Order: sequence, then C-alpha cells, then structure tokens
Amino acid sequence: GGGGGSRRGVGFLEANRDVTAAPRFHGGMVGLGVGGCLQSVLALEDVAALPGSWYNSCPSGAGGFSLGASAAAMVSLARLHGRFALDSCALARDGLEGHREAVAALGLTLVPRQGTAPGVWLEGGYWLGRKRPLSSITQAWEALERGTQWHAWRPEFRDYVQVHQPARVLEELRVHGCLEAALEGLRPLTLIHGDFKLTNIYFLEAVESLEVTDAVVPCPPAGTGSWLRLIDWQWAGMGVGAADIAHTLCTSLASPIHSNPHLLDWLVSLYHRALAAQPLPPLRRERPLSLAELRRQVAMHIVRFVMDTICFKWPAMSPEDFDRNRTACLHGMDRRDLATQERNVCMAHVLALWLLQGAQAETWPGFQTDVAAASLAAAKSPHADMFSVQF
Repeated sequence: GGGGGSRRGVGFLEANRDVTAAPRFHGGMVGLGVGGCLQSVLALEDVAALPGSWYNSCPSGAGGFSLGASAAAMVSLARLHGRFALDSCALARDGLEGHREAVAALGLTLVPRQGTAPGVWLEGGYWLGRKRPLSSITQAWEALERGTQWHAWRPEFRDYVQVHQPARVLEELRVHGCLEAALEGLRPLTLIHGDFKLTNIYFLEAVESLEVTDAVVPCPPAGTGSWLRLIDWQWAGMGVGAADIAHTLCTSLASPIHSNPHLLDWLVSLYHRALAAQPLPPLRRERPLSLAELRRQVAMHIVRFVMDTICFKWPAMSPEDFDRNRTACLHGMDRRDLATQERNVCMAHVLALWLLQGAQAETWPGFQTDVAAASLAAAKSPHADMFSVQF
C-alpha cells in the first residue's frame, strides 16, 4: 500500500496485535518508494497455514458474498464491535476526545484526526464525517445527467430517476434532516474496521455450507477462532457498528442477496442477535441498542454511502469506466457492476423517505423486483414502496 494511511495501518497492527479477526502481525516497515510516495510492507501470518481452508473471493464466481459468507460476516462484525464498545453515558459527559483513557483500557490508542502516529482514527472509515464533507447532492446529480456517461445507465433506471428524483429526496435528508449532524450523534461507539468489503476479508470455506436460521447464531468451527480474517486496517477507528454493516451491504453481496431487502433486513437482525449475545465489556453498563434503532442507523449509513458515491466517485468516472462496469463483477463501490450501483441508489432513495417519515415501521420498506410493476407503481405514486428494483 501507499500513503499516510499505510503508515497508520502498520501502526494499528503494531499497537493491537490481538485485535479480533486480524491476522497475526509479525512486523512491517514504511518508507519512501517510487516517486517519493510512502510505501508499506507488512509481514502477516499465512492464512493458508491456519486450521481449515480459506479464500479471498467468492469461489462460485458470483461476484460477492454468498448467504453463508454474508451471515458469517455479520456475526464476526458483532463480535468485533461488541468487544470494543464504549459506554454512551460516559461519552455524552466527556466526549470522545476526553475519553482516551477508556479507549486505552480496551487496548486501543486514539490519534488526532490529522495525525499519522500509530493508532486508530477518532472517526473510522475513509468516507465518513469530517474526512469528506458532503456537498449538494442535487447539483452533483444534475452534473452527472449532463455528462456523457449518462448514456451508460439502463433505460429503466433513467426512467426511475425521472419519476422519483432520488437525488432531491437525498438532498432533503442531507439539509432538512441534518443527516451529517445526526450521524455524528449516533451511539454506542465502538471500533469499526472502516473498509469492510470483500477484498479485505479471508473466509473459511466452511461458510459456504453454513446453515443459517432465525433461531441460531452460527459459531465458527472449533479451533478456528473466527469465520474470517480481516486485512487493511488503515481506516480503523471509532464509529457505530452500522457503518461497517452498511459498507458491506453496499459493496460486497452477491446480486441475489443485494437485490432482496428481506435478506438484507435478516442480515441486520442476525447481527443484532449476535451482538446481544456478546458479554458486555467492563466499561459498558448499558444494553445493546434495539433492533429498531440498529435498522435506523444502518439505513442512515447506506444513504450516506450512496451520497458519497454520487458526489465524489461517479464524477471521477469516465464513460469508458461506466461501459466497462456495465456487466463487470469487480470490487469496490466505484467499480461494481452498474446493476449493483443502480440498486444502491433505489435502496438509498426509499430508505431516505423512510427516515424522513420517522422510520416507524417494524422492518425496512418493501420492494418490487419486476421492472414493469415498478414502473407502474412509480407512475401511480412518486413515493411508491420500492426498496430496490431488479433491472
């Protein structure tokens, strides 16, 4: 890797060698590479030598997590977040900046927002909060529609955009819903990975035969310790667990799962059950957040993720990028196939409406998978109950 983030990643592993789900760190160095850029080299444990068989991409070639891998990811995230959760009452009194001793008691070291010392970010995730404040969503979207890459989108999606105008709904949530301020106020805070996606995860092959039910939180096989190993910790820091959940839901699921909101809601519920099963850390006196509040937080972070994509990632893409990604199954939000990106916009649009209306439902909004039915519903109402549209 390169840049200051790599130095931070090395420093994090040095300071937290026993962090949940991270490969054991044997050493590393950071120095100037070609062109004067910072380059890092890490020596991590050989995952292939661990008990069981491991892989770094979906073996079926489906371009994303299978249902078993998705379930294992949620359970593993719950274990990570449960271990490092902070007490919200103390945070409300002292704030995170004044809470360094409590963070240190968890084995973590905080660094300033602009610092490069070893440790974890005050705000985890490279696309969150003050690291990259949002600008006008509608202006960014209007610029996209004027650009030459607009032709790459599917006609059905362009029709959806013309009828629903999702950018205007997102902008209303950003401005009148004060989304950024609301995100900063979410609790409880914990350690988040910050870039929890397919390319940064090694899975046990056993996840492919994992039996998932509503009644059981799956445990990893004996002797393995975890369903997965996480790499690329350079954006690790404090945040709410919903940020990691939203990141993986938007970037890393196979299309049959990503296009099914009932499965997405089930994965959020599985995370909540796994989190509730974790023992409370010494500094936590409160019980885990409710499932309804978790759903609301994940919805907010999905919307924020898509806003960031509209404002920063898509404007940097050329028409050739869009054409190349039309059918590609690549990794990272800016390189995933267009169908995934289109579904994310539809998902964020309906979740933004849900949030603006008070997020009172027991589950996330429903959806229509048939294009003709979706178009008919859109024609009848600009606020049709469409969580996601399968184009």
